[in-house]
Amino acid sequence: MKRSFYYILLLASIAVTLNSCLGDNDDYVYYDDAGIVSFSLTAANVYSSTTSSDGKTTTTKAELKNGTYRFHIDQLKHEIYNPDSLPVGTDAKHILVSASAKMGGTLYLKSMTSDSVKVFNSNDSVDFSSPRTMIVVSHSGKLRMEYKVSVNIHKQEGNQMTWSAPATAEPAEDYTEGMKIVEFNGRMYIFGSDGEKTEGCASDISDGKKWEQLASSLSTPFDADAYKSLIVQGENLYILSGGKVLSSPDGEDWSEVASTDAKQLLGATPWRMYALSADGMIAVSTDGGVTWKTEDIDGDAAMLPTTDISMCYNPLKTNPDAYQVIIVGRGDSETELKGRIWGKVEENSQYSQDNAWTSYGDYDGNKYPAPALVSMQAIAYDEGFVLFGGNGIGETGYREYSTFYKSLDGGLSWRTDNGMTLPDEFICTNDVMAMTVDSDNCIWIVCGASGQVWHGRLNKLGWEEYKQYYKE
Repeated sequence: MKRSFYYILLLASIAVTLNSCLGDNDDYVYYDDAGIVSFSLTAANVYSSTTSSDGKTTTTKAELKNGTYRFHIDQLKHEIYNPDSLPVGTDAKHILVSASAKMGGTLYLKSMTSDSVKVFNSNDSVDFSSPRTMIVVSHSGKLRMEYKVSVNIHKQEGNQMTWSAPATAEPAEDYTEGMKIVEFNGRMYIFGSDGEKTEGCASDISDGKKWEQLASSLSTPFDADAYKSLIVQGENLYILSGGKVLSSPDGEDWSEVASTDAKQLLGATPWRMYALSADGMIAVSTDGGVTWKTEDIDGDAAMLPTTDISMCYNPLKTNPDAYQVIIVGRGDSETELKGRIWGKVEENSQYSQDNAWTSYGDYDGNKYPAPALVSMQAIAYDEGFVLFGGNGIGETGYREYSTFYKSLDGGLSWRTDNGMTLPDEFICTNDVMAMTVDSDNCIWIVCGASGQVWHGRLNKLGWEEYKQYYKE
C-alpha cells in the first residue's frame, strides 16, 4: 500500500511537469546585439574597350563572380571595404552584394541624397560609385549601428606602364661611350665614360631632375671602363678601377678595398659579390671584395657574356636567403643573334652547397631566346626578369629601344611584354643606354648623348595591396 502511494505521487509530479512544459508560453527572447557579420560581392559587370588598327572600338563585358574579391569588416571603426580593388572598368553603379546581421538584426541602406533608409535586399543592385551607409538594428530594436561601406575600384590598368615627364641629367650628356645607373641610399647614381675616363653624377630619388656632378676624392680619375663595374652592396657603392676594388658611402669619398686582376665587377646580392675574372671565369667574394675565388661553371666558359653585361637576382619564395641569380649580356661577334644568359641558385644557409653556373636559354627547341641587343640591360622586375636594349645584332629586325622582353622562368625564355610600353615621346638615338629599377619598383632609363632620364612603373606595383602581397 505504501509502495502504491509512492507510484501515485510520482505520476502526479510528472503530470504537473508535462502540463507546465506543454502549456502556453508567451515569453519570447529579443537580442540586443547588433552588427554586420558578413559581407560579400555577389555579382558585378566589368567593361573593357579595345581599338583596332582601323580605329573601330569594341566593348566587351565580363562578370565578376561571388567570392572573387574578399571584403574586410572593421568592427572597431565600423567600416567595410575590399583590400584588393575591383578591376578598372567595373560598373560601380550596379553591384550585387550579400550581407547578414548578428542575432537576426535587420539591415537598412541609407540613401545617397537624403537621410531616408530602406530595408536592404540582396537581390537589388546597389550604387557604390561613392561610399554608402548601411544601418543594422538589433532584433530587440534597442540598438542601432552604422557602417561605412566602400567598394574600391582601380582607376588604372594594372599591367600598363605610367611614365614621368622626362628630365635631363646634364653631366650624362658627356657619357658618350657607356654608362650605368644604380640606386643607393635614396639617391640615383649615373657613372659614365667619355672614352678617356669615368665620371659620375647623382640626384635624389624623389627628384630625378637636378643632377649634380660628383667630385671624387681620388687623385686620379677612374678608368674609362670603370663605369661597367659600378655596383651596390650593403652600405657602400663599389667600383673597379686601376686594378683596385674601391668602395664609397656617397659616390665621392672613395677608399681602396683590395687589389685584383678581375676584369669587371658584375653585381652583388646581399651575401655575395661577383666579378668577371682575368681568365674569363666568374669569381665570387663573400667579404666585400677583399678576397675572391673562382666559381664552378657547368658548360663552356668561353660562352660567358663579354659585352653589355648586367647581373640581377630575385629571392626564392621558398627561402629568403636563397636567390635566383642571372648574368645577361652578349658576345663580341656581330653574327651572334642570341643573348648569353647564365644563372645559378645562390644558397646562403649554414649547410648549403655552392651551385655551378649554367647557360640558360641556349638549347634546341627554345622558341623565345633572349635577343642580342646593342646596349642590352636586364633587371629583376615584377617577380621575373626584364630585358631592354637597342638595335638587334645582325639582321634580326629588332627595333632599337622599343620592346621590353620578360622572363618568368628564371631567364630561360624571353617574351615580349605588351603591357610594358614606352611613351610616344621616348627617343633614344644613341648606342648608349642605362637602366635600373629602384626600391619603389620604378624603372629608370637614361639615354646616351642626350642625357634624357625617364622613370616609370607598372601601375599594379604602385598599389598598396599589391605591395603588401609582393612583400609577403
